[in-house]
Amino acid sequence: IAIWKAREKHVISYAIFFYLFTIAMFSNIGKPIPGIIGDRFLLIPSIGFVIVLAWLIFKLFKAIPEPTYNAGKRIFFVMVFTALILIPYSYKTVNRNTAWFSDLSLYKADMKYLDNSVKAHDLMGTTIMRKTELELSKQVNVAKFLMPSINRALGHFRRAVEIWPGHTSSWVNMGMIYNNPRIAEHLMAKGDTAKYISFKKNAISSFSRAIELDPGDGKALFNLGLTYEYVGEADSAIYYYEKCVENNPKIINPRSRLADLKFMQGNMQEAISINKEIIRIDPMEALPYISFGNYYMMMGDTLKAVESYEEAAKRNTRPEVFAFLSEYFINSGDTEKAQMYRDKYMKAIQP
Repeated sequence: IAIWKAREKHVISYAIFFYLFTIAMFSNIGKPIPGIIGDRFLLIPSIGFVIVLAWLIFKLFKAIPEPTYNAGKRIFFVMVFTALILIPYSYKTVNRNTAWFSDLSLYKADMKYLDNSVKAHDLMGTTIMRKTELELSKQVNVAKFLMPSINRALGHFRRAVEIWPGHTSSWVNMGMIYNNPRIAEHLMAKGDTAKYISFKKNAISSFSRAIELDPGDGKALFNLGLTYEYVGEADSAIYYYEKCVENNPKIINPRSRLADLKFMQGNMQEAISINKEIIRIDPMEALPYISFGNYYMMMGDTLKAVESYEEAAKRNTRPEVFAFLSEYFINSGDTEKAQMYRDKYMKAIQP
């Protein structure tokens, strides 16, 4: 019809071509498009659809879309019929707008249509955990109140890997939940040792599966090492930290954890050497200086420890370093420095 009417420069031809042109990029012809929240793709193409619909309504009632002819029963019926179409469309539009209140409400509204979508389940689980982790990062552990949300996120990741067992990021995301220290702290405080052990085993199996799929996945390698460290298997932790560093030469955190484990095993020089590597990679990284401070404290040399912590305080350090230095200088009688570090601590813990 569009081609046939094109010679006449007909409005129908224009509307159909406009619709086809604007919908083409979302039609999976060149590249598959994620099948979630797809209504946004139809905003511009719907103009072509509306033009055709309007033309058909005028044609149905034999009315002419010109102001000088818009009189009598024909145009009245056009307006009534248009209103009858607009009422349900308006209702659906307003109803759909409530789903767009937040990313979570939007994904939740669409999930009933997307149960077989790996992407949708992974996105839903990730969104739930992103909001949950904001709560878990607070000073007071509120994990016991968040367990329903955590279990819901786990359910989405499990469904994602059930649909496609080769989806690496869902395995990693599951492992991150199972190995979350605030969740582990809650389970131990609750006395649920069996679930704590189960979570650690599931973390190991999830990260291991991710590494089978992608042996160079830095996030999976690091977190598998971290899980082994948490359960006291230092040799396994060292192995995966070293693998992570091998596959990601510029990475910092695995190096720092590796150095600390080497120190705990009595390899002081190796620990220092690894921390110096971190300083070469990023001179403004605080972790090596925190580690040096911890080493000196464990060896009983408080003065050298404080020197190292002060170096860390000049960089992107953690709030606990400021708190320690503030308390140390209060006890030492240096109230000016104590107040300075107290102010930095208060600023660092601001949300």
